[in-house]
Amino acid sequence: MLVLNSNSAYTGDKKDLPGYWPTFGYTPTVALSLRQLSASYTGPAIRVRRSSDNTEINIGFTAEGDLDTTALLNFCGSGNGFISVWYDQSGNEFNAIRENVSGQPRIVSAGAVDLIGSKPGVVFDGTSDALSLTAAVSALSGVASLSSSLVLRFRSSPAAACSIFSFYKSDSPVRRRYNLGAGFQSQAKNLLQIISTQADSGNAEIVTETTPFTANTNIIVRSYIDFKTHLQGIALDSGGWVTGAVSGDVTGISDSAVLGGGPWVSGAPSELSYVTIGEFILVDSKSDYFLRNITANQQKYFTN
Repeated sequence: MLVLNSNSAYTGDKKDLPGYWPTFGYTPTVALSLRQLSASYTGPAIRVRRSSDNTEINIGFTAEGDLDTTALLNFCGSGNGFISVWYDQSGNEFNAIRENVSGQPRIVSAGAVDLIGSKPGVVFDGTSDALSLTAAVSALSGVASLSSSLVLRFRSSPAAACSIFSFYKSDSPVRRRYNLGAGFQSQAKNLLQIISTQADSGNAEIVTETTPFTANTNIIVRSYIDFKTHLQGIALDSGGWVTGAVSGDVTGISDSAVLGGGPWVSGAPSELSYVTIGEFILVDSKSDYFLRNITANQQKYFTN
């Protein structure tokens, strides 16, 4: 949703914004973060389950807008903490959730907050961890453009093709509507890709980033799919776009979405990623200005 815009690029420090919107022109459809993104958002950041007795509580933010790690550690003690809900700050309540305790990503390890560089991060184990974003699917069906910016860190280079997020139709075969992954179609496993299958038949259309990512380093991945120009694209950090054609008129109907992996198969997510994620912003439009300024802000906040 367009609300305001400006032609001047963001140059401020990491904490001088109450959030991305309306400063950068668009209100996100999904906004998952471990920092407070908007002064208008007054809800919690995450819901955490502690390992000692499986009790759950909501954890919010400090007055400065950072995750309240004091409350988090007081709750978890010397044990581990796992996320059952990552709350959406967009106002749409498209929360990322996982009820199955064996598949909940971690936020506290043995009494210490998990980090992505210098900031708290959500740890996906690459074995069973993933969060469902299916609540957002209905709002994205039929939308002409989608774009996102994701802050993550691979804790090691993938040994096999993996997905970081996937909006898809659970058909046979699965139709990937908007999928960020790495290492598909025999590409190197350290090359990120945007993957799309809009038609209900035919092969996926894949655009591969040409710059390899480095494990154990924070990276920011921008991507989009745009049926106004019939292009999809991917960019790493502040680098330029790598683009390719995408067929179709509007994004096909999705019925499922996953963060931390790919489509569900036999009751479990597939293509799981061994990553730590700090922030995921998704908008139902494509704007270079918006994405460029999100990246600049994320780079200032999520330092190595």
